[in-house]
Order: sequence, then C-alpha cells, then structure tokens
Amino acid sequence: MKNKVYNGLDVLKVLAAIGIVAVHTGATGINTLGRLGVPFFAIVSSMLFFSKYEQMGRVQQSKYLIHFIKRIGTLFLCWQVFYLPSAAIYLVHDMHQYGTENGSLQFIRHFIFPPLPLTNGWGQSWYLIGMLIGMPLFILILKALKQVITGVLCLLLYLFYVVYCTGYHFWNGLHYFPHWLVYFFGTVGSRSFPILLIFIFLGLTIVQKIKYINSLTTKLATQIMLIALVGYSLENLILLKQIGEIDNVMVLMTGPASFMLAVFGMKWQVKLKNGLFWRRFSTFLYCIHIGIIHCFDVVKIILQVQLNAFFVMTITIIISYLVYLLFNYLLEKRKWHWLKWLV
Repeated sequence: MKNKVYNGLDVLKVLAAIGIVAVHTGATGINTLGRLGVPFFAIVSSMLFFSKYEQMGRVQQSKYLIHFIKRIGTLFLCWQVFYLPSAAIYLVHDMHQYGTENGSLQFIRHFIFPPLPLTNGWGQSWYLIGMLIGMPLFILILKALKQVITGVLCLLLYLFYVVYCTGYHFWNGLHYFPHWLVYFFGTVGSRSFPILLIFIFLGLTIVQKIKYINSLTTKLATQIMLIALVGYSLENLILLKQIGEIDNVMVLMTGPASFMLAVFGMKWQVKLKNGLFWRRFSTFLYCIHIGIIHCFDVVKIILQVQLNAFFVMTITIIISYLVYLLFNYLLEKRKWHWLKWLV
C-alpha cells in the first residue's frame, strides 16, 4: 500500500466517534450503529499500521511496533491524568467494598480487564488498553503460526464472541464451549484485547488484499456497505425483539459491517480542507466525551432531573468541539507542542 491520504476515512472517524458518544448517552437508534465505532477504529488503525509494517525489515518492524506502543501508551497516560479524579473515586469504592489490599488488587485487575463501568474513570479507554496488549500479541501469534491458522483462530474467536454477547440469554449457546474458555472470557469481558485481535486481523487483510479492494468501484463498495449496515441493523432489531436489551458489542454482522465501512472510507473521495484537523478531532472527541457526560450525571443528581439522551449527546459534542477549537489554537498558534500527545 502506498502512502495515501484517505479523507473518506477521516470523515467516517468523526462519525464513528459521534456514534460512540451516542452509545454512552443512550441515544436510541444512533447508539446501535455507534457500536460499530470501536471495530471500525481498530480495523482502520491496524490497516494503517500494517501498510507500513509489512514493507519493513525485521529491525525496522520492531522499532515501528515500539513506536506504535509508545504512541498509544502516551495517549492513554495523558488522558488518564485528566480522569484521575474519577479513577480515585472508583479506587476508594473498591477499597471500601473489598478491603484495602483486596480492593487495590481488584482495582488493578479491573484496570487491565475492564468491567462496566471502568475503574480508571473513562470507559472508552478499554480500546487503547486493548490495542496496547492486542497488537504485539497478534504479531507474536502471527509469527508463531501461519496466517491461515491465525485467521481460523480469529474466526473461532469471532463466533465465540457473537455467542458470548448475544447467545447466553437467547439460546444458552455458551454451554457448547469449554468451561475454562467461558470463565476466561467472563473474566476479561467483551471489552478487552481478545476481541480486538479479530479486527486487527481484518485490518491486516485489507492491506494484503489491497489489489482486490482497489479493483472495486466506489459504487459497488457503497452498495455492499449499505447491505452490510442494513443486515447489521436488522440483526440487532431481531435480537432486541427476541431477548430485550443485549450486549451487542458483537453480533454476527459486526465484522462485515465494520470491514465494509473501512473499505468504503478508502474508496470515498471527499474534499477536506484540513484532514488532519478532523482526524485529530475524532481522537479528541473519543477521549474527552465521557468526562462531559460525567458532568451531566452530576447535574442530574443535584437537580434531581432526567435529561433527554439526544440533548445530552448533542451538547456533549458541541462542548467537545468548542474545547477542541481552543486546544487546536494552543497547539497550532501558541505552539504548545506537548498538547499533540492528546491526539
């Protein structure tokens, strides 16, 4: 893959971040599509990573992987400073519930294998933690096994997560899996590094099948994407009707829909005056929005009122954008270069 600017992907990243805000505010309808946000981010991030990684020698590959880990790690740590007050509240809660020693251990375990809500104060950070662990682990697996075997393992993992997220209540599908496997994934949850291995593999697949993807017309890519999105939406509606509220982080159509979104973004030729501005905003919005939502939660408790989910979502996005404008001004005009670690 040649180095190329994908403005379509930049636009979709912003929309994916908005969708994730919808998930965390409970904006009905939008939140269902919003659950494709993290799979889409993982696929695109992996695709861009492997587009360079695959062209390097072993020494360069190791350095590039370290650079990737440092980049994600720094992003996580910088925003974690912002969320320290929330993390402190969860730590005190765990210590009170489990005792000082056990509470600290429980906090650390939840920090790495996040439950809901996340004990470090910002729930969406599970993706960053997952990529920090998942990318080097995936590369180790890929080197130890043939790619075909790695693909089969990712497919089995994918099917397990579909059952894990939807089948337990629907058809008791977890009974078909070994107890140790159910226990392990019950411990790490559906929002940690194992689930990201699937989408990392899909990102690698795009890089290795780029000739076939380039041969697709934009019209055909758009049609396939729309079919996948309709299938994804219908599947969620059917599951919702059958079993009520579900943890639809992963349904059967999650993979095809998020994969085709990434392919469509590569094919979509959209004019952007400043692609970097919007690329950074998608990261900024992803990281900051839960802090603003926490503020709304405090307001609701103090005033004893209920706020409309779409209202909270809209105001959260607006505030995030206004803060981002200030952030961008300080970064670009005032040359506060250390701010670049936040995006």
